[in-house]
Amino acid sequence: FSTWFPPAGTLAESPDRGNLLFAYWDDSGLELVVIIRERNMRPYGAQSMVGVLKRVVVKQPCEGFSVKDVKQWNYGRRPDWRAAQREHDDFVATIKASGAEVIYLDNVDPELADSIYVHDPSLMCDAGAIILNMGKELRKGEAEFHKKKYLELGIPILGELTGAEKAEGGDLLWLDPKTLVAGVGFRTNY
Repeated sequence: FSTWFPPAGTLAESPDRGNLLFAYWDDSGLELVVIIRERNMRPYGAQSMVGVLKRVVVKQPCEGFSVKDVKQWNYGRRPDWRAAQREHDDFVATIKASGAEVIYLDNVDPELADSIYVHDPSLMCDAGAIILNMGKELRKGEAEFHKKKYLELGIPILGELTGAEKAEGGDLLWLDPKTLVAGVGFRTNY
């Protein structure tokens, strides 16, 4: 933030419109008290792929992840869902150790094997979520579970892709808070 000081002996809000900065300093100029807190502290929103993770939705692997028809799901081999569960538990422990809140996406159809990849069915923005239209036919039902969870959490739904419009989160990358990059292919079109 830029250097800014309020008039001596006053508590004032910084003109910087990013983080709110309140400061007080005495007439001698020797004592400065600074309070920083984030503006609009919502429990959702992100337009960054590298910022501090504060809250995240995850989905535990279930037996349905261990699909019988690997060709249908385009897997190289049949996944070991128990091994995936152990890896998931370790991953969640690491996330929690960082201080982030972990929220579980539950009540998802166990036949939706790819539903553990929760980054794909929606795009989170500062103002809420955009529900995406999955390009892989076998993943079509996943987005509805995300929408339901977001509404339960009080996260606004900003819009939904429908019809021929296709996009998956794995093809989308926030380069910076104002630039979203999209890879175009069979799962994401324009």
